[in-house]
Amino acid sequence: MAYVLYTNTVGKIDTLILFRHGHTPGNEFIDSSDPIQRTIEQQRKDFDDYNMDLDQEGEFDAVMVGHALSTTALSVCVASPFLRTRRTPEIAFEQRDIPIVLERDVRERNLGKFAYVTRPDFHAYYPEVADYKTENPLDWVPDGDESLGIARGESLREVGHRVVTALQRQVARLDIPTRILPVSTHADVLISLLGHPQFGNMSNKALQQPLGPIANPQWIQNGDIHCWDGLNNNDEFTKHRVISYRGGYDTGWLQRGRDY
Repeated sequence: MAYVLYTNTVGKIDTLILFRHGHTPGNEFIDSSDPIQRTIEQQRKDFDDYNMDLDQEGEFDAVMVGHALSTTALSVCVASPFLRTRRTPEIAFEQRDIPIVLERDVRERNLGKFAYVTRPDFHAYYPEVADYKTENPLDWVPDGDESLGIARGESLREVGHRVVTALQRQVARLDIPTRILPVSTHADVLISLLGHPQFGNMSNKALQQPLGPIANPQWIQNGDIHCWDGLNNNDEFTKHRVISYRGGYDTGWLQRGRDY
């Protein structure tokens, strides 16, 4: 019996594929090795997250995504509307007639005022917040800043909820004859799904453990591909596979409950 995602929908799928966009200059900015010590206002001016394009390295990531999925039958691709998540499937599927459908709710996580803070600055100037985030990765809600007109951010649980709702909506409306849906998205979206009951059901504690590509956020690199399959009668995925040319691994299908 072939299980399907979300019963009573017009278009049904058996396999869901989510891949992270290719590398961008923003990755270098966020991971700068030394604290930059600029104000959030200054960083907002320098960091146009929505329109951040792929760099040369990121274009190669996209080519590798296309290579990894070259023998997979695809009929449509859903993408976050950010430039980097649009460009990745455009390059990956350049030689294939695969339409790209933009879906706002698989967009990047809203990190509130911390969207404009590098990781070293975050740990250097907000140590208590950083510690709480480390201990509670699914539940941490980033602060906003009323003086700058920045609203509060989203917890990973909230991201997971909106993403799953968006996937349900797209699966219902799209014609997907291949029954396989690829989605071009962001790292925090992938992490949020690992903590979602239908996809991974990882707890805060589990996400902190050295469980390799299944649970550790440091494993979600640019161009990584996560595949879910084996839906059961509760609409929960029972199999998960991770392909990463950067990490140099292909996990093959792992059985949820036995392997994690």
